[in-house]
Amino acid sequence: MQQVSMAMCISIALSVLVGCANSSSGVFETGKDTYTVVETGNYIHTPVGDLKKKAYQKADEFCHSQGKVMQPVSTNTRPGQPYVMPAFELVFQALDPSDPEYRRPTLEAVPDVKIEVDKSSSE
Repeated sequence: MQQVSMAMCISIALSVLVGCANSSSGVFETGKDTYTVVETGNYIHTPVGDLKKKAYQKADEFCHSQGKVMQPVSTNTRPGQPYVMPAFELVFQALDPSDPEYRRPTLEAVPDVKIEVDKSSSE
């Protein structure tokens, strides 16, 4: 009986540990010299800073493996909410160090809400 209980405890502990790992999309191409990586937390309180760090590390490693440098283009953060895991998306370019587009980044977060004004109608 104790062996069954011990096996069950070990099984539960392993399930919890496996569930602690964050998931990653990996680096994928989204345009010419442009790539995206998305890191998603495993629970709603996963620190977004941890996800951001992992995304930047993966992007940097990807670029260095090709003899390129990483130029961030945009970011998007989704905070954790009930039934929604936090995520961080990084869009970046893999550029040659001498490329004129390789410069200090001026990142802008993607807005959660976009409001468009219809300029064609007049009152």
